Amino acid sequence: MRIIIVGGEEKADFLIGSLLKQKHKLTIINKDENVCKFFAQKYQLDIFKGDANKYEVLEGANVTNADILVALTPVDAENFTICKMAKELFGIEKTVASVKNPKNVEIYESLGVTKAISATYEVSNILAKATLIDNLESSLDIAEGKVTLSEFSITKDSVVCNKALADIDSDDLVVCAIIRNGEVVIPKGKTVILEDDTLIVLCPPKSLVKISSLIVGDDNE
Repeated sequence: MRIIIVGGEEKADFLIGSLLKQKHKLTIINKDENVCKFFAQKYQLDIFKGDANKYEVLEGANVTNADILVALTPVDAENFTICKMAKELFGIEKTVASVKNPKNVEIYESLGVTKAISATYEVSNILAKATLIDNLESSLDIAEGKVTLSEFSITKDSVVCNKALADIDSDDLVVCAIIRNGEVVIPKGKTVILEDDTLIVLCPPKSLVKISSLIVGDDNE
């Protein structure tokens, strides 16, 4: 499939790597010059620098009749606008918008976005899922089973306890959020994982056991 990825940094990087393994054809649009340079050095892709909220940018990237557009900018309204333009002006039937406000999920989908995804919203859906392995509180397959959203409880014995995210070596893992003392922490590379944290992570389903070992240790597989 031909897939357009707009915006994003770490999220886009993870998604690009995953989709390339599945042999999809990707086009990247990002208004951050440094991000564009990073992707250009890492991947052999069509990369366009520009604001995808503008018609001429989407037109210049030749997005017409692509199979899917994924909008990952940090602004909900921008992602919605990009998805609507893609569908109504460029004939892209399937659109995916990343949203920070979980209230926007149902609103955007009712207004024509194929799928709006909020980490907070997805987390609320996985709380009732059965435990699969030790310290894995729950797990939910999303994106038609191609990605697993999982929730890990961190104890003092967990491998990653007191480590910074940047020190966790895995290309298959994205930490979306940390639940700490009842509050949601948006993680960065320097964020240190603490005892009693709950990690919300994305990984390919086939890597779930490996990721569990990486996070909590071999004794918890």
